[in-house]
Amino acid sequence: MPVDPSAPRGFEYLYLNRKRKLSRAEVRRNLRLLGFDISRVLDICFPGPKVIGLLVHVQYKEEVISLLSTAKVPLVDGFDPLDPVNLADPELQHLSLADKANECAELQFTRCSRALSRLGTGRAHLVGPIGKYFCSKGWLDDDSLSQILSSLPPSSFASRGRDPGAAFRGDTVMSDALVSDSASAGSHSL
Repeated sequence: MPVDPSAPRGFEYLYLNRKRKLSRAEVRRNLRLLGFDISRVLDICFPGPKVIGLLVHVQYKEEVISLLSTAKVPLVDGFDPLDPVNLADPELQHLSLADKANECAELQFTRCSRALSRLGTGRAHLVGPIGKYFCSKGWLDDDSLSQILSSLPPSSFASRGRDPGAAFRGDTVMSDALVSDSASAGSHSL
């Protein structure tokens, strides 16, 4: 199916409130119950106390907002994962505001790196575009993205893409169909 060149491109995190600590599996299960197509939720993160981040393609964003609205689940407007107010670790509360901001940036970098690693195991074709989105937000730098991309294992999809005919070449002699034992060759009768 051809891709519409005028269709919106890109990715966006949508942020939701949470009442308690949840695992990714619990979030996925609850989203599924709300009618979400979970395969279209590209990442689930926990960027602040009582906040869940859902990474979606911008073409799925309106559907997500509609599903959440139907379930009376509000979005967290204006959430910034780099805002030091989102640093909940009590052991880091003694830090200066600048140090808290640096800590938030490091945590967001780690979240982005982990998201790309998770995507690399099943959706490697999305790692580059999502990595560029992270870079555009200032959450990841180009050198780190290059390093992450180079550390991904080569996928069978990528190797097939280089030579699509390779899947159909190989044993052209059909040696498994030939009888090499002369004794067994004479034992066949017509």
